[in-house]
Amino acid sequence: MSRCKCCGEILGGSTVCPVCGTVNAVTPTPVAPQFAVNNASSILQQIEIAKTELIERCAKSVTRISVKGRQFEGWGTGWCGYNNLIITNAHVTTLEGDRIQSIEAEFSDKLNLGASQKIPMELIFYSQDEDIAILTPKSGKIPEQVPVLNITDVPTKQGEMVFTIGNPLHYKFTYTEGAVANPDYHDAKRNSQFTTLQTTLTLNSGNSGGPVFNADGSIVGMATYAETRIDTETFIDPLAAEEGENPFTEQALVREIQGYGFCVKSEAILAAIDSIQHKL
Repeated sequence: MSRCKCCGEILGGSTVCPVCGTVNAVTPTPVAPQFAVNNASSILQQIEIAKTELIERCAKSVTRISVKGRQFEGWGTGWCGYNNLIITNAHVTTLEGDRIQSIEAEFSDKLNLGASQKIPMELIFYSQDEDIAILTPKSGKIPEQVPVLNITDVPTKQGEMVFTIGNPLHYKFTYTEGAVANPDYHDAKRNSQFTTLQTTLTLNSGNSGGPVFNADGSIVGMATYAETRIDTETFIDPLAAEEGENPFTEQALVREIQGYGFCVKSEAILAAIDSIQHKL
């Protein structure tokens, strides 16, 4: 109910006071900012669509690296970072205490490559210090459906979003995202001329060698390892105590500390590619 601003008389449905004749302004009814809400929702949807399209495009270049020896088998991740070359970690292409008999790169079945989905590879570059290995198909050619990823030498910044696609545990072509925790981490355990990219990516066995992308879909690094620590636990053997032997035994346990994933930086990868240019 509105009243006259001059004499206080009830106005009813009119803006002119019936007593003093004052013309009173109408206070507009607040309108909910529906357009702003709808516009923000539309922008978020566009971002999500662009993100999923980017991931799908990047995944086409990722492979599952299978390594077979005389006694053991191993696996990791690789990616196409140069014409007919697959890049991965050096430790992915080795089996401790065993001799490698074959290395195979398996692409996603979403590419519909048929018999070309799994390709026998040969090792043409290996650097234990930088933990980089480069493979090439024995047939000499990677399927044309596999795009070559762009490797950028633009430095990453702390807090920058990054993501990787790999083959952790028994999961194939799995997406994980995080952020740059430290773009220039000095890892005293590595004998490398380059600093390490420290991220919040969750990395497990099988992620090794996976491409690390920035928001543009360019390569800024390669997933290598997660931080671990070695603890010891003491076990009691009741049977040993009954036989008069020491019932206490210690066993070393390796535990992964989730939250930090460490990556070879793109500048080290570019240096490795440059070093084999004459071979190509």
